[in-house]
Amino acid sequence: MKRPYSASIGLPLGLAGVLLLLLLGAWAEERHNGRAEVLDRARTAIVRDAERLALAAQNSLGDHPTRVAVEVAAVSTDVRVAIVALIDPAGRVAVGQRLAWTGQPAVAVLEGYSPVRFERISRGRMFDLQVDEASRRLSLMLPFEVSPDERQLRSENGGVVYMTHDLSLQDQQVDHRSARTLGLRLLLLVLAIGVLSRLIRIAFTRPLRALQDVVGRISASEQAGEPVPELGPSELRDLARSFNRMGARLAHGQQALRNSNARLEGMIDAAMDGIITVDSSQRIVGFNRAAAAMFGWPVAEALGQPLDVLMPGRFRHGHVAHMERFRDSGESARTMSRNAVVHGVRRSGEEFPVEASIACLTVDGEVFYTAILRDVTARMQAEHEIRALNATLEERVASRTAALSQANARLIEQETELRDAKAVAENSARLKADFLANMSHEIRTPLNAVIGLGHLAMRAASDERQRDYLRKIQQSSQQLLGLINDILDFSKIEANKLDIEHIDFQLSKVLDDFSTLIAQRAAAKGLELVFRVGRDVPDHLVGDPLRLSQMLLNYGNNAVKFTEHGEIELKVMRQPLPETEAEAGEVALRFELRDTGIGLNEEQRGGLFQSFHQADSSTSRRYGGTGLGLAIVSRLAELMGGEVGVSSEPGKGSTFWLTARFGLSPHRPAWQPPEPDVRNRRVLVVDDNATARLTLCDLLEAIGLQADAVDGGPAGLQALRQAQDDGEPYELALIDWQMPGMDGLETARQIRALGLAQVPSQILVTAFGREEIHHQAEAEGFSGVLVKPVNGSMLFDALMQVFRKAGPPGAARPPDAVPEPVSMDQTLASIRGAVVLLVEDHEINQQVARELLVDAGLQVEVAVNGLQATEKVARRDYDLVLMDLDMPVMDGLTATRAIRAMPDRADLCIVAMTASAMAEDRQRCLDAGMNDFVAKPIEPDKLAQVLLAHIAPGIARAPQVVPVRPITRAPQPLADDAEVVPEVAGLDHALGLRRSGGKKALYRSLLRKFVDSHQDVCERLKAALDRHAGGDPSGRSEAQHLAHALKGVAGNLGASGVQARASELERRLVTGATHDELEAARAPLAAELAELIGGLAQQLPAVPAATETERPPPDPQRLQAVVRQLDRQLDEGDAEAQDTAARNASLLADALGDQHLRFTHAIARYAFDEARQMLRALLSPP
Repeated sequence: MKRPYSASIGLPLGLAGVLLLLLLGAWAEERHNGRAEVLDRARTAIVRDAERLALAAQNSLGDHPTRVAVEVAAVSTDVRVAIVALIDPAGRVAVGQRLAWTGQPAVAVLEGYSPVRFERISRGRMFDLQVDEASRRLSLMLPFEVSPDERQLRSENGGVVYMTHDLSLQDQQVDHRSARTLGLRLLLLVLAIGVLSRLIRIAFTRPLRALQDVVGRISASEQAGEPVPELGPSELRDLARSFNRMGARLAHGQQALRNSNARLEGMIDAAMDGIITVDSSQRIVGFNRAAAAMFGWPVAEALGQPLDVLMPGRFRHGHVAHMERFRDSGESARTMSRNAVVHGVRRSGEEFPVEASIACLTVDGEVFYTAILRDVTARMQAEHEIRALNATLEERVASRTAALSQANARLIEQETELRDAKAVAENSARLKADFLANMSHEIRTPLNAVIGLGHLAMRAASDERQRDYLRKIQQSSQQLLGLINDILDFSKIEANKLDIEHIDFQLSKVLDDFSTLIAQRAAAKGLELVFRVGRDVPDHLVGDPLRLSQMLLNYGNNAVKFTEHGEIELKVMRQPLPETEAEAGEVALRFELRDTGIGLNEEQRGGLFQSFHQADSSTSRRYGGTGLGLAIVSRLAELMGGEVGVSSEPGKGSTFWLTARFGLSPHRPAWQPPEPDVRNRRVLVVDDNATARLTLCDLLEAIGLQADAVDGGPAGLQALRQAQDDGEPYELALIDWQMPGMDGLETARQIRALGLAQVPSQILVTAFGREEIHHQAEAEGFSGVLVKPVNGSMLFDALMQVFRKAGPPGAARPPDAVPEPVSMDQTLASIRGAVVLLVEDHEINQQVARELLVDAGLQVEVAVNGLQATEKVARRDYDLVLMDLDMPVMDGLTATRAIRAMPDRADLCIVAMTASAMAEDRQRCLDAGMNDFVAKPIEPDKLAQVLLAHIAPGIARAPQVVPVRPITRAPQPLADDAEVVPEVAGLDHALGLRRSGGKKALYRSLLRKFVDSHQDVCERLKAALDRHAGGDPSGRSEAQHLAHALKGVAGNLGASGVQARASELERRLVTGATHDELEAARAPLAAELAELIGGLAQQLPAVPAATETERPPPDPQRLQAVVRQLDRQLDEGDAEAQDTAARNASLLADALGDQHLRFTHAIARYAFDEARQMLRALLSPP
């Protein structure tokens, strides 16, 4: 508790403090005003003196400099003057405060002098006064005119008077005066405070003590006593008068309280209910008139009586204990009786019912009970009458209940009708959605005819305006087809018929497909396509790859559509999940697609993911679109447990993102360190695009390499030279093709011209996958080509290929070293004579592999399925087994498990051959017991590497005659003119020839066999897909087998387009795509395959009779049936003509001869009239 203080002391001290603050404020203001006055006087003086010197200089500086010096000396006598000098136009001191300054450069001798300021003042003819408040200094420059002759000789500038004043001495004087005044005022303040303290004691303290004594007496007696004497100043007298009035009011209040108690007692006495109060000993201390009338006891006689006199004798025994329990329980009023009816007894002995409410209260430690009693005799009689009345009402209630039951039955019937109506409405909605989906599908067939006929009409039209109309019809038809596709997907979502698959898939495969479909369009517009996949993003997932690809393609197509220049970046990141969901094997991924296109404003972003919404009408007209694509993406993301969004600014591009949840595949392969070891090898990335550089460096560092990046060819050359000088040369350079100034090819030439002791291997990185680029890269000595966007798997394979050739880290490569191709027979010389079992069911793939192995000096035995392979392995020993995976009767995995179960075949090396050698398939091979794998199409050098890795060299082997399955058409050496390799659209003959061991005769034989054996592949595919759509499970497996086989053989022959189309169809079959989606993948495959087979059939002559069985002439009846069917389809503009021509390509090639290639091309480009003209010669009269 704080110690109380005396007012006689506190008030003077408080007043002293206030006055002290006022004195200090006055002192500060006086000091400030004094300094300001000093500054004002100094300003006036310095300007006046400067003008005086300027006038003297102008009049006398040239003729009488001594006069000017006298003026300068006179001005210098002012104690405030720190520097005074006259500066000529050349910036030298003409006359100064000190003689030593004369003739010296002003900047060297004058403190604070600024040449820039001098130049400005001397030219501008305006004086400049600067005040430095911190140092209390004034600096003035005032121009003056020199004589005309002198100005002409020197310059156009005039002279300047330079003066500075130092005010510190005047400021000290002001401070001294203000401090002396403050001390005098403080002394007067102390004297005044002493006098004030004495006056307060006399005038205030004594009257207040008198007031305190009276207050103490009143508080002790609790009665208003004598009044307080009114003494002292007027304030204290007013206080005394107020206190006396308060005493009077206190006396009045006490009297009012007594009156209130009297009124309360009167109210209790006048209450209609009886009120009785008893003390703790159960004696009556309160008894109003109503209680007296109720019990028949006078009030005076009842007071002091025990409560028992008011109770029947049978209740008296337990009453006291009951009251004590009520008191100890702490229950509130009206709780004891709970409105129950109890019994009382009148003085006459008559019992009667009463309703009692009891309250307990404690006054000065003594317990009292107050009971409010009401005579309920009349109410009890009324209740008895009511019960009797209720008995008569029950019959009425029963009758009413029956009526209510009937009404309830009617309500139930109406509710049933409402449910039926709701079911009808829901069924109607489903039927509408089904109708919309079916109509979207049915419209496609006539729409394809519209597109084809429009193409034909546009070719035939000669008028440019008609061609413009037809071109617009074509564009509108394509837009309508896209709209129908969107409506089909959207109607499935609305009808809840779109199910999300949960199958194992590889994210890298989805991104590869996305790249394949988007990269060409992006490259056509000169856009850079970049992928960035986080290191923590798993590749093996469980989900719906088809729908994920659909969402990414929608984003990608929009990005290409709305971007004219710059880049498109796809970023994949892993998002955190709650621990429970992460432990359950789930992963959340975020996909961001950023472009540098036109961008969107806030209003456009608001409704972007709504159905049928476009950014604005101008966008719709310029770029097209249905407005459904992003709505479908939003719905699909929701079905996959994620969401969508966009961030964008107009003119700065957009970033569309989506999130989705996937499971982690249980079949993830265990990681194995690469061979050779690439860790810590130095790689240089040369790319002008910053995003591409960052992406490549991230991928390289994730593999374990040391990556550096530069932004162009010259910088790359400098980095290579510096690394060589530092003794840490680069082993590999990844060089972008298209760079400003020096492109990738020129950069490679300059690298070879550097004369480095160790020339790094080089890989060309390009966004354009054209064949001529690959040829140029090969000619320039590049070790490989990477097509953007580059992913981790693609980069890793390229690195392995380069570093296997380059040797161990640090291996020197001479500057002029160019890799020379080495034939397989030279490479495999150390294992010549080894016995290999080739297990392959496809004749063309079988012949390719067999020819490569036999030419290398190996003994080859062939099995056409897994069962035959197990029988052969059981009968003889082999050095190695090459096992295809997808075969009839018994597949490769089953055959491998059967071989491993044999007691003496545990160490036999089995190498898998598959057209889809992804990591998932590789793991399945290893799990089945295989030792290694080689991917189809088979590359001779990779096959040689696998064979050398698993067959021990140098073992003497006795030559054996290996029986092989006879081949009907055994290829024989062809004439020189037959050695020409056919050049057909869609066929990379250089790639196919390399995969055939460089033997043109073999390659031509394989192409001829491909034409003969694949005439009806598309027809069989269509039949299998139709069976699959009809619910036959064998249709899907047959279609998958056909697509898989076609993919493999097309890859071996170099038909990359057919291989890609077949791969896409196979992927959709594996992922469970719908029939429409499968048909959409089959149709372009059929068209491309028909064009390829037609072109090959035209350029490849029949095999000579000496080596091949004569081909029988075409069946005239079959030919006429096919020609009439084609003629009808072409006449009607039916797009099915493409499938009919593909199914009968061999028959038509024999009949049309040289015209067959033109015929195939005409159908492919919808030139149906031209195709009909070619067919008419084959039509016989009906």
